[in-house]
Amino acid sequence: MCGIFGVIGREHYGRSNLLSVFEKVGELSESRGSESSGLAIRFQPNYSINILKGPVPISDLTDSFEYKK
Repeated sequence: MCGIFGVIGREHYGRSNLLSVFEKVGELSESRGSESSGLAIRFQPNYSINILKGPVPISDLTDSFEYKK
């Protein structure tokens, strides 16, 4: 099975709060898609989209250097 979820937030929520929510939801849904994971983050004001994915559970992805950067 797979697990798909999203987190939408505004700047006033704060980066650390948004990341905390994302990581908690990822942890709770990891059993639904433990073979691989990925995320796409859209940043303002230039509306760029950063993508990070790999053949690892979401907990490994959020522990990676690339995610923390």
